[in-house]
Amino acid sequence: MNSTMRITVHNWFDGTPNKKFGSLLNAVEYVGKFSSDLRAIEILYHIGDHQYRIISGNELAAMITQVKARHLLQILLASAAVTHERQAAQAS
Repeated sequence: MNSTMRITVHNWFDGTPNKKFGSLLNAVEYVGKFSSDLRAIEILYHIGDHQYRIISGNELAAMITQVKARHLLQILLASAAVTHERQAAQAS
C-alpha cells in the first residue's frame, strides 16, 4: 500500500477540508478514524494529469479492515515476543 503517487482524501461533508498523503497506507489509516462516515469519503489516487483512481464504498471499507488487521497482528506478535523474552529470562 505504499506509493510515491499523490493521494487525496476527499470528504463530501461541508467544512471538512481535503487532506493529502504521500502513501496509500497513511491515507487509509487516516480514513479509518472516520469509518462511520465512509459514505461521504473517497480516496483519490492520482495516476496522471487530472486522472484519478477513486477508492470508496466497499472497496475502501475492505482496505480499512485489512490495515486494522495488520496493525492488530503486529501488536499481537510484539506482545508474544515480549512474553517469550520474559519467559526466557525467568528460565535462565
